Amino acid sequence: MAKFFLSASSLNMFNDCPRCFWLAVNKKLYRPRGPMPSVATGIDLVVKEIFDHYRALNQLPEFLDGKIPGKLIPLLPRTMYAQFSPEVTLVGHLDEAIQFDDGSYAPLDHKTKNRDPQDIHPTYKLQLAVYRLLLNEKFKKVKDFGYLIYFYPVHNEETHWIRFSGSLKRIDLQDHIKELEETIRAAAECLKRPLPEPSDKCEF
Repeated sequence: MAKFFLSASSLNMFNDCPRCFWLAVNKKLYRPRGPMPSVATGIDLVVKEIFDHYRALNQLPEFLDGKIPGKLIPLLPRTMYAQFSPEVTLVGHLDEAIQFDDGSYAPLDHKTKNRDPQDIHPTYKLQLAVYRLLLNEKFKKVKDFGYLIYFYPVHNEETHWIRFSGSLKRIDLQDHIKELEETIRAAAECLKRPLPEPSDKCEF
């Protein structure tokens, strides 16, 4: 029996183009990657340092205090795995997770954007649903929702300089859990078949 390791990014690729997904997983032939935006990467590293600082204090960061009824997970695993089926293992790297007083957990992910988005991109919802499964594999008690934080630059009208603001979204994952499971099964079936046709919207 074939064994597949799938992640949120590979499952999002499957939804985008089954052919690119098949080539990436079965043949290790990946889409060309453009340059990563260094500003976003730098912000991401700083945000993680801030979370780790407050984790050591057993506190929520100030921008989350009073907004989430829980605390940061005491020890954040670097890589997490979940055995979805005998042939499929999910793997992922969580940005963060919240532990609640009842001993349950919820994933928290953060993104850097140019403004506060009004709509949540479907790829982010799938990512949170994957992270929820990973948390459930390890802790067995998880919420049916996750958190998403957008960090974005704003104009400080007092100093006429740049400052960063944040927007916290609570994402209900109840409907996305079943959708994710169907996506995982379809992706595994795709990998066992011959090379599929590319999607109409694929640019590669």
